[in-house]
Amino acid sequence: MLKCSFSYIRKVFTGFIFLLMAGMVCSGAIVEVFSLLSILLWGIAVLFFEEANLRFRNILHKPYFVLMSAIVGFSFFSFIPAGDMKLYVLKKWASIWLEGGLLLLSLLTMFDEDDWRNLLKLAVVLISIVSFDVFLQYVLGYDIIRHRSFVGENPTGPFKHYNNLGGFLVSFIPLVIFGRAAKDIEFKKDWDLWFVMSFFYVFVISILVLTFSRGSWLAFLGSVVFYFLACRGRHCEKRYLVLMALVFLGIIIGYGPAKDRAELTFKKGGDSGRVILWKNAINAFKSSPIVGVGTGMYNKRYFPKQLLRNYVHNCFLQVLAENGIFVFLFFMLLVFYTIFLAWYNLIRGYYHRELLAFSMAFAAYCIGSFFDVHFYTSSLGMLFWILVSGVIFWNSFAKEATREVL
Repeated sequence: MLKCSFSYIRKVFTGFIFLLMAGMVCSGAIVEVFSLLSILLWGIAVLFFEEANLRFRNILHKPYFVLMSAIVGFSFFSFIPAGDMKLYVLKKWASIWLEGGLLLLSLLTMFDEDDWRNLLKLAVVLISIVSFDVFLQYVLGYDIIRHRSFVGENPTGPFKHYNNLGGFLVSFIPLVIFGRAAKDIEFKKDWDLWFVMSFFYVFVISILVLTFSRGSWLAFLGSVVFYFLACRGRHCEKRYLVLMALVFLGIIIGYGPAKDRAELTFKKGGDSGRVILWKNAINAFKSSPIVGVGTGMYNKRYFPKQLLRNYVHNCFLQVLAENGIFVFLFFMLLVFYTIFLAWYNLIRGYYHRELLAFSMAFAAYCIGSFFDVHFYTSSLGMLFWILVSGVIFWNSFAKEATREVL
C-alpha cells in the first residue's frame, strides 16, 4: 500500500514535464531523461492508484488511442529490413514512437486544466529566455545558454540549427499569444498593458525573422490562416493577429538580408537541395513500401553525400521512407484528426483560448514539418506529442466552454 497520494504523484509528474519543456532549450539529454521519468511515474500511478487507472481506461476507447496504437505497432516491424542493425532500429523505434506514444497517454491521464494553464505560463518564460538569448547572440556574437560563439550567418540560440530555433518559436508563439499566461484583459481598455505586450510580440516575431528559416516563416503565416479558417466570431485577436502578421511581413520586406532570403525561394537552387532529398526518400520508400527501410536508417543509407545532408527535410516523407505505408497513413490520420477536432469545434462557435492556442501551435509545427524534421530531433521531438495531447485535452472541454471574448 503506497503511502503517498495520487495528487502528490501528479505534482511530481507535472514537475518532470516542466523540466522536460525547459530541457528543449538546454539539452536533448534533459528532454530524454525527464520524458522517461514521466512515463515511469505514469506507469506506477496507473498500476497503484485507482483514479489514474480509471482515467487511463477512459482513454482506451478513443479514436486517437486506436490511431496511436496502430502507429506504434506497425512502426515496430520496421526492424525487419534492418539487416545487422536491428538493435539500432529497435532503439530508435523505442525513443521515437514508443516513448512518444506513452508520453501522450501519460499527459492525458495525469494533467488537468491547471497543469495545462501552468504549462502555458512556462511557455512565456521559455520563449522570452530563448528570444533574449538569440538577440544577444546576434548583437554580441555569443550564446549565453550554451556558451557558444556565433558561427555562420544565422543565429541559432541554444539550438543546434536555425531551423530548430524557428520550429521552437512558431510552436510557442501561439501558446503565448492565446494561452492564459496572464489575466484576461481587453486590450482596448488597458492601453499600458497593450503596448507592453505588443512590444514583446514584435520582439519575438523579429527574432523569428532573424532565424532566416523560410519553413518557419511559412508555418507562422499558416497558423494565422488556420485562425481565420477556424474562428468566425468577432474576437479582438483578429485585428491583433493581423497586425502581428503585417509587422512580420513588413520586417521581412524592409530588412535586406531577410528579403534576399525570401526571394531566394523563387530562384534556381532556392529549395536548398530539398527536392533531391525528397526524391531520395520516395526511392527509399519504393525499396520497402510495407515496413520501410527501418526507423533511423534513412540517415545511414539514403542520402546524397554531395549535399552533406543526412535527413529528408520533410517529416512526413521520412516517416514514409523509414516506416512504410501503414505507419504513414495512420500518422497522417492522427495529424488530420487532431487538427480537424480543433477546427470543427472552433467553427461551431465553441471558442476556447487554450484550444485555439494548442491547435494553432500544432498547425504551425506540422506546416514546418513539411520542410524539416523537428519530429526526429532530440530537442523538439517530444513537443509534437505534447501539442497533440494539449489539443485533445482542450477539445474535451469544447462543448462545455462558452464563447470567450478578450
